[in-house]
Amino acid sequence: MITANSYLAVILPGQMFEECYRNQKLKLKNLTRTLEAGGTLTGPLIPWNSSGIFVYLTIGVPVVQYFPYAILCWLTSIIVIVFGYLNISMDKAKAPQEEPEDQQ
Repeated sequence: MITANSYLAVILPGQMFEECYRNQKLKLKNLTRTLEAGGTLTGPLIPWNSSGIFVYLTIGVPVVQYFPYAILCWLTSIIVIVFGYLNISMDKAKAPQEEPEDQQ
């Protein structure tokens, strides 16, 4: 929320938490799903973010007015949090010799 760019909200936490996901023996697709929900999709909901500014300049509607209708942006984050908390769809990684590196 601090920066005006959602790419930083994806890159920095991705690098910070990659080792944690590996230590918990979780597939990295869980991390990418979390980063997508928390970084990319929430960008248009922040007025000073480049995505929020783009939406405002394109359709001329301030974030406060279109927030309730941007259901995908805020509902996805809620669903990912609930899924993580309840351990739903959190795929565990197999041993490295059992699974190709691109699927770990």
